[in-house]
Order: sequence, then structure tokens, then C-alpha cells
Amino acid sequence: MNSFKNDLKELLSIKCDLVFCNEAEAREFSERTHEDEIFDYFKSYTSNLLVTKGSEGCVGYDQNTLIKVDGFAVNAIDTNGAGDMFAGAVINKLNNGYNLAESAKFGCFAASKIVQEIGPRLSKEGYKKIKESFSSL
Repeated sequence: MNSFKNDLKELLSIKCDLVFCNEAEAREFSERTHEDEIFDYFKSYTSNLLVTKGSEGCVGYDQNTLIKVDGFAVNAIDTNGAGDMFAGAVINKLNNGYNLAESAKFGCFAASKIVQEIGPRLSKEGYKKIKESFSSL
């Protein structure tokens, strides 16, 4: 991250609507270790933040409301693609009128499904099953 940190700061200075990152990226980018300090740091770049924490779910904020979503306990065999699945699932729900906390829950659920598969992508049928399974929660 250090090699492109300044470029990323410049890009984020446009005040992004939503920033996604994992816990390690959030700490390294902000040069902070405590969650509240990380959130304060990112508020100068975005009004909405989601930080993934692997099997622990995610944390963040929606404007000034703190968000904490628990993860889903699964037997992870390949984490490749989990972050992309999380972000895509969150954006899907946001585009369908859900709030950030609800969308983040779906993101955690979808990511918990992809880590149970080998490889970073699901079939169309796999995506359909995720939506159907989540609807029954």
C-alpha cells in the first residue's frame, strides 16, 4: 500500500460515497490501530465506511451511525474473492433500497458462501442460491 498511498489519498479526497477495506488495509492506510481512531481518520474521506474483519464480520459507519455486523460461522477453504464478493453484495443491496447495515449483513453472508468454494467466482446458480438463502434468514 505504501507505494500508492499518496495516490489513493488524492483519489479519496473527492469525498467518496462509500469506502470498503479490510482491517489490515484500514490500519495501514490510516496509520491508526484503534477502531474509533480509524473511523475518525476516514471521516475526512467518506461519510460511509465498511471494514471487513474476516470471519468476525464487519464494522463501519453510515454517516454518524456505527455499524457492527457479525460474521457467519463457516468452514472457509479459500478466501480468494471474499472481499470482492462482500463489496458486490453490499452494492447490490444498496442499489435495491436497503440501508448500509442491512447491505453489510448480506455482504457478510455472501462472502461466507464464497469462502466455502475453491476460486473467487460463483456460477449464476450459486448467486441465485445466495439470494434465496439470505431471504430465509
